[in-house]
Amino acid sequence: MSFVTDITARRKAEKELLASRHFNQRLLDGTPNLIYVYDLIEKRNIYANREVSDFLGYTAELVQAMGSSLFTQILHPEDAHDVAIHHTRCAAAADQDVLEVIYRVKHPSGEWRWFRSKDVAFRRDANGHVTQILGTTEDITDRKLAEEKIKRSSLEWRTTFDSISDMISIQDRDFKVVRINKAYADALGMPVKEVIGKTCYDIMHCANAPIAGCPHEQTLKSGKQAVLEIEDKAKGTYSEIYTYPIFDEIGNITSTVHIVHDVTARKKAELEARQLRDKAEMSSRLASIGEMAAGIAHEINNPLTGVIGFSELLLERKDLPEDTREELKIIYDGSQRVKEIIRRMLTFARQTKPQKNDINLNEVMENTLELRSYVLRTANIEIIKDFDPELPEVFGDPGQMQQVFLNLIVNAEYAMKKAPGRGKLTIKTERLKDCVRIFVQDDGPGLSPEAKIKLFQPFFTTKAPGEGTGLGLALSLGIVKEHSGSLRAESQPGQGATFVIELPITTGDKQVDVKETSPEIKVPAKKATVLVIDDEPSVRSLVHVMLAQNGHTVDESDSFDKALDQLAGRAYDLIFLDVRMPGMSGTELYTEMTKRWPALVGQIIFITGDTSDQATREYLTQHKVPYLSKPFDHKKLEDMVALVLQKRK
Repeated sequence: MSFVTDITARRKAEKELLASRHFNQRLLDGTPNLIYVYDLIEKRNIYANREVSDFLGYTAELVQAMGSSLFTQILHPEDAHDVAIHHTRCAAAADQDVLEVIYRVKHPSGEWRWFRSKDVAFRRDANGHVTQILGTTEDITDRKLAEEKIKRSSLEWRTTFDSISDMISIQDRDFKVVRINKAYADALGMPVKEVIGKTCYDIMHCANAPIAGCPHEQTLKSGKQAVLEIEDKAKGTYSEIYTYPIFDEIGNITSTVHIVHDVTARKKAELEARQLRDKAEMSSRLASIGEMAAGIAHEINNPLTGVIGFSELLLERKDLPEDTREELKIIYDGSQRVKEIIRRMLTFARQTKPQKNDINLNEVMENTLELRSYVLRTANIEIIKDFDPELPEVFGDPGQMQQVFLNLIVNAEYAMKKAPGRGKLTIKTERLKDCVRIFVQDDGPGLSPEAKIKLFQPFFTTKAPGEGTGLGLALSLGIVKEHSGSLRAESQPGQGATFVIELPITTGDKQVDVKETSPEIKVPAKKATVLVIDDEPSVRSLVHVMLAQNGHTVDESDSFDKALDQLAGRAYDLIFLDVRMPGMSGTELYTEMTKRWPALVGQIIFITGDTSDQATREYLTQHKVPYLSKPFDHKKLEDMVALVLQKRK
């Protein structure tokens, strides 16, 4: 018995299934992704498309047959743990979950390639646990290498960005900070996250709006670089802020790069250079004043010599009426005062090499006060002197110390003139254990705390514009320090100011100064033949009269040519020679005379109106020639004649 079963439908279904499997296989093998089915229980691939075998260089059947051992062999050791964790997660995944893992596998060429797999649940057991997963794998090696390159470039850029010592930031069109470097955060003392999003004018300038001349604003308007120099007075620093535009792909400015460059060192160098130029100019001007003062002194001393000398001669007369004598005495005393003023002026004005000696600061201060006595009196300023009579000497330069004292007195005078009523200037000297201390105190308006801080800085002044250079106290401090001393200011607003100088009590090798020679033993001068060489008639006439009264024979000469002719025709016991003369100076004439007549050495007496002149002092010291300073009196002239004639015996 046989049965016939119609299997047309089954055959048709099998054929359709085969066609479907063929279509699916062609579809899976044609995709560029690696597709597989992985059994979580058996830990092997139960299916792999052609792309897997092509990549691995094995047939799909061999890949399936090798199971997990092949995957273990080609999986990067550092990624094995991540893959294991991924499979554990897949076992507990829901149907809708798509789980992803990135790992490296070794290509048959030996190259490590990066893959990203996305897996979903494919089959479950009776308990609902996932037993197989279906996955697709994408080769992302090129993308990963590109990301690594970008990451390295970003790191290099960040490192470079943060290694720059200038403050750098990027700010958007709304003035908000988008990015900053490490130097920027360090300068502000703020974490980066607290800076980002804030406006530049807030964090940089503590302002509610862009500052005047804001370079960011200029760059947004012009599309070009802008720069602004700013000064932080509180910190004493200077900065230059540069801004550069950043454009998008269509040429619109989206933001700007800010670079803040600290130029404090440069500005200070420029300031120091300017100060040196100003100081050099000031020194040059002072030197010119010194030269001018010397010339003025010479011109004044010539007629002054005649005024003092002849008034003295008249006062010696016994037949003068008393009222005439009193009037002459006024002339004589006034002339002596002028003489002292000129001497002090020359001491101060001469900008010569410091001549340090043991000096009495009481005397230096007294001389300085005399220079300003008239101005102080007319300004209704009372001078109170409290000098220590036993004040020891210090080793220093009297001219420089007088400059310091005069500057302090002038400053005190200026301060007191700003206060209503009379002023009171107190000068005190005292001895401490190992130093002397000088106080210069005024009762003016005093100093503000800000002024005290900057008081000794060059070019800082509390005076109105045009009334002070700001160099006086800076130079004074330098002079005091050169003398191994200190200078400080003590003041409270509204309570006046006191400047305190302390100088060590030390002595040194005294500078050998040229001094007017005077005889130690008075001897009657013998009658002598004298030649007076001076271009000033009053000086020649005075010497002539004074010497003639003592019986000396006196000739006069007003030029070097005439003097040489007189010397050639007559022998002289004494020759008075002016240092400064038109045509040929006294020193040049001295050289010529002693060259022609060597015996005249020791018979020549110089007459000079400025012994503070460095060249004159050095010449007199070197040649050891006696001299008389203009203006001189009868006694000094007689003593000088007696001394020189005594040495000729």
